[in-house]
Amino acid sequence: MNLALNTLVMTALLSSAVYGDRFDLRQVQGKSLVTSTQLLSSGPCWASNALSAMESNLLATGKWHLTEFDSLPRLSAAHLQWWSGFNQHHNDDAQPPQGNGLDPDHGGDFHMVQAYAARAEGMVSWEHGVLDLYVSADIPPRSDPHAFRWYVRDIVWYTMGPNLAGTHDIKQAMQRNGALMASLCMDNRFYDPHTKSHFQPMEDTQDPNHAILLVGWDDQRPTQATRPGAWLCRHNGRLDRGDLGYFWISYYDKHCARHPDLGALSFQQVEPLIYERIYGYDYHGWRDTKTDSLTAFNAFRAQADEIISAVSFVTAVNAVDYVVKIFAGFENGQLRYELSSHTGHIKHRGFHTINLSLPVDLAAGDDFYVYLDLSQGGQAYDRTSNVPVLLGGATSPATGDPSVIVSASQPGQSYYRQGGAWHDLHALDDSANFCIKALSLLPENLILDAVQRVSHEQYRVYQGDIENMGLGLYAGPDYNQGARNRDGWAHGGTLGNEEARLYLKDHLTALGLDVSVQGPYANVLAEKLGWRRPEDIYIVCGHYDTTSSGERPGGDDNASGTAGVLETARVLTQFNFDATLRFIGFNAEEEWMKGSQDYLDQVVVPQQEKVMGVVNLDMILRPAWDRNAQEPADLDIATADTASCLAWAQIFAHATQSYVPALVLDARVPHTAHWDAGDQAPFISAGYAAIMVMENTAQEVWSRQSNAYYHTAEDASDALANDISNPSGVTYDYHFATDVVRATVATLAQEAGLRPPSH
Repeated sequence: MNLALNTLVMTALLSSAVYGDRFDLRQVQGKSLVTSTQLLSSGPCWASNALSAMESNLLATGKWHLTEFDSLPRLSAAHLQWWSGFNQHHNDDAQPPQGNGLDPDHGGDFHMVQAYAARAEGMVSWEHGVLDLYVSADIPPRSDPHAFRWYVRDIVWYTMGPNLAGTHDIKQAMQRNGALMASLCMDNRFYDPHTKSHFQPMEDTQDPNHAILLVGWDDQRPTQATRPGAWLCRHNGRLDRGDLGYFWISYYDKHCARHPDLGALSFQQVEPLIYERIYGYDYHGWRDTKTDSLTAFNAFRAQADEIISAVSFVTAVNAVDYVVKIFAGFENGQLRYELSSHTGHIKHRGFHTINLSLPVDLAAGDDFYVYLDLSQGGQAYDRTSNVPVLLGGATSPATGDPSVIVSASQPGQSYYRQGGAWHDLHALDDSANFCIKALSLLPENLILDAVQRVSHEQYRVYQGDIENMGLGLYAGPDYNQGARNRDGWAHGGTLGNEEARLYLKDHLTALGLDVSVQGPYANVLAEKLGWRRPEDIYIVCGHYDTTSSGERPGGDDNASGTAGVLETARVLTQFNFDATLRFIGFNAEEEWMKGSQDYLDQVVVPQQEKVMGVVNLDMILRPAWDRNAQEPADLDIATADTASCLAWAQIFAHATQSYVPALVLDARVPHTAHWDAGDQAPFISAGYAAIMVMENTAQEVWSRQSNAYYHTAEDASDALANDISNPSGVTYDYHFATDVVRATVATLAQEAGLRPPSH
């Protein structure tokens, strides 16, 4: 396999998204992924729509359920309105901080939202019972002990081009990440109440004046334009238009998703704020781009003993390769003592947060330098600037001119490279700083950081790829024999098994693990050696074979668990541990645990290995019941009735409750019946602590009460088991599966002794 390692992660073999003629975020598998119009936050249109888009992302990704909130998300648009940093109410870069900038009630633009989000200034929601205190307040407090703060990891800017170029990207973003923020020119001349649609011709000269929320599309929808096709949108301030504010806007509208400065904004990976501090100087964010500089750095000093876990920056154009490095010194005009390095590719322009592959442990007073090299587009920076595009008003109401927003900088903060030397940006513009930030954690939040690194999207890629093993999509047409089942297991299985084995081996190797294939059943083993007690071993495993004659997928049983092993490995390889971690893909489980038994017999027992705990992931995608819609979607843990196994089950349950509170555990946890029905069984029989983590108990699955598609050809994401039109109405629950992976990450990180790196 001559595959570049950087293409192995986040690359689906087949597109998991199917774009139909119609889509509506209010009706996705029986749920609405848009906040109700009855819960709209008060505030101007640009602020309320931005927050509505973030709320939609929280619902679409399941991140809202990482908290213990029992209601729908409601973020404070008023907080954004007053504390954006661009208005007369407050600007940290201005002296005095009041009296300069925009009228808070007058207008705003999308860059203001991005700057506010990048600082983690807000995205505030309040505890239950406290929210109502601030709904009608003119000015919410900037900080409040009752407030819960969120962080937006990525803000992506999409712009449609000629002939509807770019619509695919916007549709994909909507399906994966929820509603997008866009703009239009609100004028009754462009609205047809009969078709409930808006269309501004290209030749019209009016600028956009209102923000809207894009929540769906219909490729055949007629509008005033000569060709069909329209976005479904909502205008938070005009609930009298369309159906309670929902109406259609033509694909061919002059501005919607097409305006060069406004476009369509997707807020992605909104999550609870875990960072202790965000180091940065660009208070107003992306105000300009230094197109002649591709390499820059910002100099910082640690304010406490903390861990630099991530960096953020802005890309000004699409398709950018980046290199991020953290250095400990800048001496004689040279950066020295590299502490961490990370490379990657970003497809779309905007604001991006990147987890460091190797977090950096700092002591209070340490100097550190965040270096960023971009392949094209130049470096984004903040400076004193005009704000010429205002949604709600084109100019300052006081002067009739674009409003001047004051920024400030100091020498020795931002540097750019030109002519083979570093230059202080302050010498070029004494108000300018590059949009490069460092995000720090306290050591006690390191496990929470690992839990939040689990990616819903990456899990879906892994699961979809493994489900399709046996079609030759990964290893080539010679492997297209349509099965990875029990035929030929004594020799490692069918060609489908071999293709899956190659996939696991390549992806685990790409993570920097020591990978091997063990025994006649070709188990795939990967290890990360512990630093302080390497003899203590923790294992997460899942089986990659399937059953039922002639069948390829095995989507739930057990591509779901095998994908969980890969995602657990992807996250935990970014950290160091006291103990050793092993990630295993077992084969021949469906032949009653032949692969895992051989591993015990040939490796663990002869070498007298000290296995401290095993988590077996087996069927974690369909917790809801086919034959009882009222049955709760909860997680079952199966193990033997021994002191060590019961204690290990309680450790997993406690970590789940501490770090993934929304993942509901079955009230009867743990179950001790049928503890031998899975790859945990050989470990238990050998005297080790092991559990099977599963969507339902073995008996519930075997009886076909919970999963009618168990061991059938319909156990696939593109078959009956995931068809919303099927009478069962039961679909794969990727949020549930991702939460199971988070619980596994939390358990292993806690017990194996997750540690920051030492430099």
